[in-house]
Amino acid sequence: TNHFTIRSTKPIMFKSNIKKITKNKSKSSESEDLFLDLENSFDVFWAASTNLYQKYNEIKTKTQHLMKVKKNLEQEIANLQDYQEKAHLHQDNKHRKKKIREVDLDKLTVRKRLAPVGGSSAGVFSCNVDGWQCVMKEMNIHETSDLSLQAFDAEMCLMKKLPYHPNICRYLFECRDSSRVRLFLSFYDCTLNSILHIKKNPFKPSEICHMALEIVTGLAFLHSH
Repeated sequence: TNHFTIRSTKPIMFKSNIKKITKNKSKSSESEDLFLDLENSFDVFWAASTNLYQKYNEIKTKTQHLMKVKKNLEQEIANLQDYQEKAHLHQDNKHRKKKIREVDLDKLTVRKRLAPVGGSSAGVFSCNVDGWQCVMKEMNIHETSDLSLQAFDAEMCLMKKLPYHPNICRYLFECRDSSRVRLFLSFYDCTLNSILHIKKNPFKPSEICHMALEIVTGLAFLHSH
């Protein structure tokens, strides 16, 4: 823009100088024709420069418009990618729920009680469901306070959202009817409680530190979610 601005002043100044010169020149037809031709040449140059500057502004405007279009397209692409990721996640969850509905709870066999009550006042049992072994936490709705039932619902909601962690029991599925709420988790051969009762000799300091570290790691993961 500055380039055109600087150059645009020159023809005007030169034209005015030409007029001053022509006044002082002799009035011979030859000189007048020469200066008129020169003045016309600068008029043509000035018109061409103006036209070029207008085209430059048009290209600049179109470029700015294209940059805006590009930015909008990039945003649309980002939105589509985000939508695809959410769609895949929705499909995965849908597929997961479909698998949960396929579990045959008529083939549920309770093996033994592992603990009188869990952390949310629910009974803890080992069981077999449809041919595979797992842990079931069960709560009787009619024999439980609303506060305990809310705590159990909050536990199930948290377990459902948690990603895999080696120090946390894995959520499998849940079910409820008019009288009971059940939460099914992965089964492990032993628990800290069973180890403490089976162990006859005192634990070594290294074993105590290892178990404490495992427990704290699992707790830290829960609190981070």
